[in-house]
Amino acid sequence: MEEEKSEKNNIKKEELKIGFFKKLKISVIDFEQYHIIAADGWKKALIYFLKLILIFSIIVTSLLSFKLIMTLNAICIYAKNDLPNFRIEDGQFYLDSNQPVVIENKDIVKTKIILDNDDNQDKYTKNTNNNQENLIIITKNNIYLKLESTGITSTYQIKELCSYFNIDSFNKNELINALENNSVKYVLIIYLFIVIFIMYFISTIIDILALAVVGFLISRIIGMPLKFSAVFGIATSSMTLPIILNLCYILINMFTGFTMNYFQIMYTIVSYIYMIASLLLMRSNLIKIKTKKSKVLKDKKAESAGEE
Repeated sequence: MEEEKSEKNNIKKEELKIGFFKKLKISVIDFEQYHIIAADGWKKALIYFLKLILIFSIIVTSLLSFKLIMTLNAICIYAKNDLPNFRIEDGQFYLDSNQPVVIENKDIVKTKIILDNDDNQDKYTKNTNNNQENLIIITKNNIYLKLESTGITSTYQIKELCSYFNIDSFNKNELINALENNSVKYVLIIYLFIVIFIMYFISTIIDILALAVVGFLISRIIGMPLKFSAVFGIATSSMTLPIILNLCYILINMFTGFTMNYFQIMYTIVSYIYMIASLLLMRSNLIKIKTKKSKVLKDKKAESAGEE
């Protein structure tokens, strides 16, 4: 009994000492320690997940910001030398050109900017799904934005943006001044970080909850009834390697344009493999402990019978 109490106390101390990087290591390469993560509960699992997504967002934002700044500098040079005059008035865009203006940058980051007096952006967007490039389209009434690295695709009404940012008018000279203003770049970087953090937090927490539900059902099927909070902790750790792989994929895509058609499927499969493997290993260890205990009890009974 004293040995069992001592062992339990050691486990509790180990649980209290577990930090972020130790949990990161356990989550990726040490299935045998997943019982510690399960014992941590959902609150610590959520804190770990927030830290993981925060680091992920900082790295992605840093690299995107570097490429964004380089792109903005290139746009500034182009605007000064080659861009026709334009203006935004009364919530609409006007370009002093009879033909659409297409700006492409393939050296630093694959980006295409299209300016058009027409209000039909569909003729530019309908065949862009397979194009591995960032795309910005400004038409008479709308701004279309597609960021290939993060998967962000949005359409904004110019009138609503002008109202939101309290802009009455805007023209080419003001654009050049804004591109040369470092404070504008800082605001864009902060906005980019917030968007990336929120987007990946929401999408990944949905994946974790789905994985936790499946893990909860599997734990019942294999005869190892765990609390949902414990399974949530395991699910969070099971998503660690997929998140790291996703980060690597984004970085490779940014610098090489490499894409993998079934990456999302692989991303999901890896997390489910980790979940199932960890539950089966915990069950196996539990069976070993029970077998060992029953053997000790049999030995004690045999000894007491022999003494009689």
